[in-house]
Amino acid sequence: MKDAVDKIIHDGVEEDVAFVEAQVADVLLQWICVIMLSTECFNW
Repeated sequence: MKDAVDKIIHDGVEEDVAFVEAQVADVLLQWICVIMLSTECFNW
């Protein structure tokens, strides 16, 4: 029984981590785009 509970918890944590990583990646991409766009604007 304990093994089954551990597996459920472990799977849940992995899903949460994947979700958080996706969120972080999205934010980083947005910042990179903003920085790239702003430097291009300055170059003009």
